[in-house]
Amino acid sequence: MSARPAVTSEKYISRHSIAHCGDGYQVTFFCALCGYHITIGEIMTESEGEALISCEKLARKPFNGCRKCFRWVCDEHFNMGKMICVECETAISKRKPHIIQRFKAINE
Repeated sequence: MSARPAVTSEKYISRHSIAHCGDGYQVTFFCALCGYHITIGEIMTESEGEALISCEKLARKPFNGCRKCFRWVCDEHFNMGKMICVECETAISKRKPHIIQRFKAINE
């Protein structure tokens, strides 16, 4: 059971692992930047894909979707004011000022 990225129902990418348990599936979602995770218990579906879609809806609350790289990250690794993860924020701040201004204009 290894964490793997997948394109989720919206355009955001979640790191997750799926385990078959009993008559259903258990899905664990991870922050893309740290070890924070949440596990959604036994979901009764016919396929892993259906389990992933069902569990995403439940797991979305403690995660944030970065509007630049589209990864799921925890609150600690998300800049709510800019709606991007701290990794993208660092990358943008290292770029030339005109690029930063353009990014700000797009997100306002």
